[in-house]
Amino acid sequence: MSLIWFDGFEGYSTYADGNGLVGGGLTSLQMTDDQLFHSDYARYSGYGMRVFSEAVQGVYKATFASSPATVILGVAVKKAESGSVSGTGILSRALITFYDGVDEQAGVEVHGSELRILREYNNVLGTTVGAGLDYNVWRYIEIKITIDNSAGVFEVRSNGVVVANLTGIDTQATANAQATGFHLGAGVGQSYCDYYFDDLYVLDTNGAQCNDFLGDVRIDAVRPNGAGTHTDFTPSAGANYENVDEEPGPDDDTTYNEATTIGDQDSYAMESLPSPAGTTILGVKSQVAARKTDAGTRKAKVLTRAGTTDNLGSEESLLDSYSAMADIMEDTTNENRSRQRKRRHGQNNCGD
Repeated sequence: MSLIWFDGFEGYSTYADGNGLVGGGLTSLQMTDDQLFHSDYARYSGYGMRVFSEAVQGVYKATFASSPATVILGVAVKKAESGSVSGTGILSRALITFYDGVDEQAGVEVHGSELRILREYNNVLGTTVGAGLDYNVWRYIEIKITIDNSAGVFEVRSNGVVVANLTGIDTQATANAQATGFHLGAGVGQSYCDYYFDDLYVLDTNGAQCNDFLGDVRIDAVRPNGAGTHTDFTPSAGANYENVDEEPGPDDDTTYNEATTIGDQDSYAMESLPSPAGTTILGVKSQVAARKTDAGTRKAKVLTRAGTTDNLGSEESLLDSYSAMADIMEDTTNENRSRQRKRRHGQNNCGD
């Protein structure tokens, strides 16, 4: 598998201190009460993410399933016109950063309408030419980074056009030639950002597909709209699917489905994809929010139903508070998986 993560930002509550921002999902450094996810921030439809700060702020995914030396990340970005950034002449702030644990490896920051490529916080490696990051304009930015002390690579594309291609450079700031996570928005040492993000993907170079630049992709969320094959869980009220169809994300204990017997399963019929007919589906992410309700160890697995086959994700320990669990599957010809997916809480689909 090559897809490490993808996100359309529809599976979370609107505020930074809400559910779904731990575990399988993103973690927030949002320090204000501003909404982090909202339909006003979306590129096409659904929800997008706004990272706004005058201090340390943003979101990150701290742990990849693997620790690759080469990572490809694509995301739609728009510089917001609101806030003091549009009138103060501030030109340069963090946008995308790759980390090794808690330490920064390399990344890019906005520099006027271009992107400046950095190792750590202030070692400038180069600057893009033609990135076109103007205010209130969406650009699909893709980065391929190979982390190495001398054979590093940093390629940047904007709407599919190569705007920087650095080779034979030092992109490694730690003792390890690897990336274990990424960060969107301002971080330590940065003082301001105001960006919209949508349609994010992250992958490595393993596998036969989804192992290089994907180009401009769209990620859509589909939610439950009917009971599925399995209805073992007890709903708090009404039908099981009605308790897990919140938009944009979970509502804590307002509505829920609950089970106490090992092996119980819940699945749901899903909405149709909003993307046009004939769209190539590159991957499916099943994402749920779950918690345990008593002392002791409780575990759960994400269930994704493909056709008539149940696919169970890895076993994960539940916390006392809600956390996100996610399972990503690529739609490969070798696996011949159906594109009709059913899951317990909702679904993100990555397609071009």
